[in-house]
Amino acid sequence: MIPKLDILQKSAIILVGLIIITLFMCFFVKRATQYYDKQYGVDQKVKEPMSGIAKEIFGPIVNAFDSVGNDIVKNVVQPVESGFKEVGNSILGFLKTPIDFIEQIFNFFIKYVIDLPEDIENWLTGIENHVQCGAAEAKDGFGYAFPVMGIMSRCALSKANTFFNGKCTFYYLVNIVLGICYLICIEFPIFLIFMLSGYDLNPIRLGIVNDILMPFDAFIYALVGIHIFRWSDKILDECFMCQGSLDGSTYNLTFSQWSEMLNCSLNQGTNGVVTILESVIPSEKWSAWFNGQHLAGSDNQPPFI
Repeated sequence: MIPKLDILQKSAIILVGLIIITLFMCFFVKRATQYYDKQYGVDQKVKEPMSGIAKEIFGPIVNAFDSVGNDIVKNVVQPVESGFKEVGNSILGFLKTPIDFIEQIFNFFIKYVIDLPEDIENWLTGIENHVQCGAAEAKDGFGYAFPVMGIMSRCALSKANTFFNGKCTFYYLVNIVLGICYLICIEFPIFLIFMLSGYDLNPIRLGIVNDILMPFDAFIYALVGIHIFRWSDKILDECFMCQGSLDGSTYNLTFSQWSEMLNCSLNQGTNGVVTILESVIPSEKWSAWFNGQHLAGSDNQPPFI
């Protein structure tokens, strides 16, 4: 049963409550005034609202309340505030490790559980596209290389026969002698000048051959029906040209031209095989394919090494 309070006790409680309220109100007014002065630069007249008799009477009371309010803030409010801050920092420090762990688990789940099927699909797509592209390139390259090798073999046997039976022996010997003279008198000096001075005279040589000698040879052939700087078409066909068929088309080329076609075909086939091997061996390509990059079979980026 709660005891009843008499009038004196009630009055004492009310008085103490009023004193506490007054102290806090004085402290609040002072802090607000200080903030206002700092923000807006109020002059001295505004800062001192009390003057004369009012200042002499109420000044000590206000100062006393202000001093008590400062003591309360210093000894009660600030320690409580510091205590709450320390408790809050301790809680945050304690929870930081499990929060970071939960974040890592969440990121792992997003990357390797949700995104993993899509990454694997991209990786398989990249491998499939590049293997198919490499297989097609190898098929085209080696598909031309072996027929060209057969044409060159038959051509070599045929031209060897024309050399030994005397049909083309003279033309072959003349070509050999002229080739040696051309190498000594033209090719070697051009190479020597380039090594000593750095000047490349090959553009000049090609210009003389293509712009002067060949037009002059065509002019002489038009007048008298003979060539000066090359053999006639009949001699070329019998002694120097090799005929072969590829994909249903017939080509009449020199042995050196067939050799260039063979090299090109072999390079293409080799590149196709290399593309296949680079597609199935782990490298930076796999990382790019996982991320959905460079998936097209014709895209050779990033480099394997």
